[in-house]
Amino acid sequence: MLRLGLLFLTLLAVAGCDGRSDYVGTWRAADADSLDMRYTFFADGTARIIQRGGLAPRTFEAQYEILGDTLLTLEDEVQAGQFAIRLEGDTLRLTNPASGQQTTWVRL
Repeated sequence: MLRLGLLFLTLLAVAGCDGRSDYVGTWRAADADSLDMRYTFFADGTARIIQRGGLAPRTFEAQYEILGDTLLTLEDEVQAGQFAIRLEGDTLRLTNPASGQQTTWVRL
């Protein structure tokens, strides 16, 4: 299952009911040195996270919700995480409110 630590390090965001189309699609980390992750956000509020590397890719399924245009909640059957979000064109910035760590994602 999706580990909370993985969420904090590599989370990608998407949208809420009214603005979901702005976030729907596949995203990757902008930092070339980061883990090889792909997040695909679907219009129905589901997400698929693929972590590449190792012998075989790992796939996680999750649900997401955007509150307003500033807070992302991503959860699977084991845990949930919340992140501040900011979308600028095809660049998405996620910030972990607890640690202040920011991750930047780009749309594929």
